[in-house]
Amino acid sequence: MKKQSIQIYADPELKHRIEEAAAKHNVPVAEYCLEAVEQKLAEDAALEGVNNKAAATPVTQKDALMDEIHELRERILARRGGKPIEIDVLELVRSERDDELTGMR
Repeated sequence: MKKQSIQIYADPELKHRIEEAAAKHNVPVAEYCLEAVEQKLAEDAALEGVNNKAAATPVTQKDALMDEIHELRERILARRGGKPIEIDVLELVRSERDDELTGMR
């Protein structure tokens, strides 16, 4: 699907806050803004599903979050050339716990 542009205007303070938040999450401003808009749309859809009993398939907050997680996973895989992140979660937890118990952290 071909992407189309959207132009928005913000006061300098809001623009600065958005830029800081995007930098904090290490994503481009445009990506940060699109994710925020998608999140708001999902929340609105969830509210409409709750308020409109006739909705055939109301979107729950859990469904919206799961969709977001799947989209994020796909973006990460795309950035990594399809190679998944391989982490031994158990070893990571043990290491963190050991560091905390020994005061290394």
